[in-house]
Amino acid sequence: KASEMENEIDRVSSACRLESVFRHEIFKLSKGYRQRLGLAQALIGKPDVLLLDEPTSGLDPGQIQETREVIRSFGKEHTVLLSTHILSEVTRICHRVAIINQGRLLTIDTPAGLQRAAEQTNRIVLKVSGQIENLRIELMGLEGLREVEIGAQDEHGMYSVECDMEDRDGLDAAIARKVSAKWSLHHLERRRPTLENIFLRYVQDAPTELDS
Repeated sequence: KASEMENEIDRVSSACRLESVFRHEIFKLSKGYRQRLGLAQALIGKPDVLLLDEPTSGLDPGQIQETREVIRSFGKEHTVLLSTHILSEVTRICHRVAIINQGRLLTIDTPAGLQRAAEQTNRIVLKVSGQIENLRIELMGLEGLREVEIGAQDEHGMYSVECDMEDRDGLDAAIARKVSAKWSLHHLERRRPTLENIFLRYVQDAPTELDS
């Protein structure tokens, strides 16, 4: 019926915050509004599941924020499957995260659950100055260190040194003592893994097609 369709259009327009451009011609809309118009079309009929592929791609920061808020509101009435390479977006929108590589499901968990699992491997970052030719060799002599990466020298003459290490009591202090003995240690902090770090770790550890 016409009245039912009009009510449905009003409902999805309100859900996607399209009231201000309701009578505008589509080709005159900004990309952000056209993106939300596509979301409104997907809502017609109240589907149980919405599959969204890169919904904020190409939008400016203001449009991205508005679109994220709209998508987040969908979760109250729909199951939303969001495919995106913008991993910072995942932490702002999603309640659960699936990491998929080459069609294989590697893991699925809440963002907090992935974070807790990743923190079993610790990473610290140091700011060091001095002649660092042997720094990596010296640090790798410490039991519990898995990897040491040394970045380029910055404008202040300091190097960023990242240490991937096991979760051991006192290892932070041992690293600080080792560095301070021969170099100038300006800063040391423990870095919590980001979703990008977690994603890369799973993908790099996953078997390739040649391995299977």
